[in-house]
Amino acid sequence: MQKRITAIVCAAVLVGSVAVDASAGNKKTPGPISAPAKKAKSAGLHDNVPDQTKKSERRAAVKSAKKNLKDAHKKLKQARKDAKGQKKSDRKEAKAERKEAKAERKAERAEAKADRKEAKEEAKDEKLGFKERRKLLRERRRESRKARKRARLARLHKRWGRSIKDAPAVAELRIHGARMAKLNRIYELAGDINNQKLVERAKAAIGKESARHHRRMTKITGAFKGVSAAGGHKNAAKPAKGAH
Repeated sequence: MQKRITAIVCAAVLVGSVAVDASAGNKKTPGPISAPAKKAKSAGLHDNVPDQTKKSERRAAVKSAKKNLKDAHKKLKQARKDAKGQKKSDRKEAKAERKEAKAERKAERAEAKADRKEAKEEAKDEKLGFKERRKLLRERRRESRKARKRARLARLHKRWGRSIKDAPAVAELRIHGARMAKLNRIYELAGDINNQKLVERAKAAIGKESARHHRRMTKITGAFKGVSAAGGHKNAAKPAKGAH
């Protein structure tokens, strides 16, 4: 078996060498070059060499392109610098405008605050003046309380006689006195604040209370003379002294 393999390998090597020789034999051996061919070859080589003028032109074109590119870069850089400066200037201007607007708002707030303070002081003074007037009125009424009480008792004795000492009459007189004191107080305060509508309402309420009191006392005593039921008590219907 080994001999057989060796024989096959040798045969293959032999066939390969024969094929190589055949291929080598097929190649043509270059012969001598003729004079015309040499001339033509020399002319072709001479045409492929670049001319010195063309090289100079190419170098000048490349140099000019580089210069143009450099100038373009310089212009771009300057444009960016100008844009940056403009942006910075715009920021400064916007900042100044914001600062000015802030100062204006601050001044407006200060002015509004001053107005509120002034209005508050005026209201305080007005309120204080009202309190002072009310205090003065209370003092004046306190001073005249005894005299008013004596005058009221005299009027009651004159109008109702001794019947005012009876329990129903005393109760009615107390009720009427409390109501009239409240109504007269409302009348006075309405006059202090110059509320004419409230003044008229207080007057109407005083008239109604006087008429009611007249009817009640007439029923209790049965001896009222000289004053009609519709007119009421002349002195009772009058507001307290000092009212506006």
